[in-house]
Amino acid sequence: MLGVNVGFGTGRCNTHCSWVGECGCSQVGDDHTCSSGISCAEIEAAANARTNLLKKDQQWSLYDAVDVGKVYVWRHIRVAEVPALITEGQERTAQYGTSYSDRETQEMNSEFTEQILSLQLDAANVLIDAARELNRPELAVSATAQLANAAPKKAVNQSKLLAGKANYAELQGHKLDALLMYRKALEIRRLNDLSLN
Repeated sequence: MLGVNVGFGTGRCNTHCSWVGECGCSQVGDDHTCSSGISCAEIEAAANARTNLLKKDQQWSLYDAVDVGKVYVWRHIRVAEVPALITEGQERTAQYGTSYSDRETQEMNSEFTEQILSLQLDAANVLIDAARELNRPELAVSATAQLANAAPKKAVNQSKLLAGKANYAELQGHKLDALLMYRKALEIRRLNDLSLN
């Protein structure tokens, strides 16, 4: 089961789908196999194996929780477990601490801060998606409250923050606000891509 590529690491599924979940798989059950050829049971087994392995080695972090949570939400399996996964990942990541070394340059410390923020933005988006799936808007409220004071410096994180706010606005039924924020997020991303080239 560990050899089943369900999106962990690269985010790619093992056949024609560009991302896990885009195949339109919305059925749940051990016997269901989506068009990518991966059954829900295989996905669950791979996620369990990865999670158990990382937890044994004390390496479980928010990155891993977000990775597993995304697959669960995209495949509509075990969505009820996603909030607990994210919470556990946040607690484990907090144990590592976010203290900065005086030996590192300010630029390195700033980069570390942006990486942590990126991870928190991804976690918030997964929680908002889970809240939509579970019909529990209070999960989304807590996710967005954590990011209320976020002030990303990198364009990628600015785009993620706007996309998260748009996702939350969409969940609340504010479709026009969501559309405008998604559009701004895409514009920031496009401008950033142009400046890199």
